[in-house]
Amino acid sequence: MKKIVTTIAALAMAVSMFAADVSAKVQLEGNLLTVDKGNITALDINKPSDQHWNPIMNFAFSGDKAGAEFVILSGASESAGAWNTGFGVHARNFKIWMKPADSFKLIFGLNSFNLNQETITWSKTYSGIEDFGYSINFASNGFGLDLMFAPGWGNPWFSKAKDGDAKIAKTGIKAEYAADFGKINGILVAENTFKNLKFGAGYNNTFGGVNMFANVLGFTVNEKMDALRFEIWASGAVDALSWKVFPTVNVGLAGDKAITLLLNARVDYALDGFNAYLEIGPDSRNQFNYAGVGQGTYFGLSNSKAMNMTIKPGVNGNLGGASWDVSVLFDITKGQEVLVKVPVVFSMGF
Repeated sequence: MKKIVTTIAALAMAVSMFAADVSAKVQLEGNLLTVDKGNITALDINKPSDQHWNPIMNFAFSGDKAGAEFVILSGASESAGAWNTGFGVHARNFKIWMKPADSFKLIFGLNSFNLNQETITWSKTYSGIEDFGYSINFASNGFGLDLMFAPGWGNPWFSKAKDGDAKIAKTGIKAEYAADFGKINGILVAENTFKNLKFGAGYNNTFGGVNMFANVLGFTVNEKMDALRFEIWASGAVDALSWKVFPTVNVGLAGDKAITLLLNARVDYALDGFNAYLEIGPDSRNQFNYAGVGQGTYFGLSNSKAMNMTIKPGVNGNLGGASWDVSVLFDITKGQEVLVKVPVVFSMGF
């Protein structure tokens, strides 16, 4: 009995040294109606397993000098052999951090940083790096420096076979300075023993209530210039109306050397008890491909020679602690029939 009491007391003391932040969420997505090339389906719903940004639970434990994080995601169960049916869960995104000094932070596991982030889809800026590895962060008086060795889960950052050449995996560095004139930053991501590079600079500031940023990026593949990318962001609000725009220009310097203009935009209007919105962007059937740029970024459209877009008006709100979102989505691409969906998203968390 004495051992049990001692163990409980030790656990209580350990827990008291850390602040625990645990959140859980159930989010289901589906379509009330889909009309695709004359085919009609209705009332489907599931929990997509490939949404790493939508975990079932988040766990974060932090103290003055150290902390840890991980998430629980739904996924496939080998015994069940099926996706999205709730048979399996997986722990992922492991991260431990330590602060040997106030200005220094060491991060082990999953880490990420970028220049500036758009908040319409949270996925259309390619100015950063996210992977497993080792990171060092320094921050003091508005200046920040991140250095990341990111070979990925279970992979070495440096390797050299006997009588072979040395190989170095993904490496990233970011420098940033924030002052009254705004925030400026720069980034360099190297991969494939520094043969593939992503480099760029960004600026972020607010002018008269309008937040704006610009990112300029360049890409090399096998030591040759492959692409340039220009990202511009603006957002603001007037009374109940808020708006966001995110135009980007991709300039291919290899292959067909296509110049592609992309536009994501969203307008929200707050009403009594719910919110109405209109979102536009590239056709979801013609999302970005993975070819051409070697550091895991998406570049260009898979159908770059045809104008395409998505138009999505919708409404969302909350009811009894649960949130809901209903929209009508029109995917429009030259030479293809219009795809029509009525997507729904339901979620509740604590």
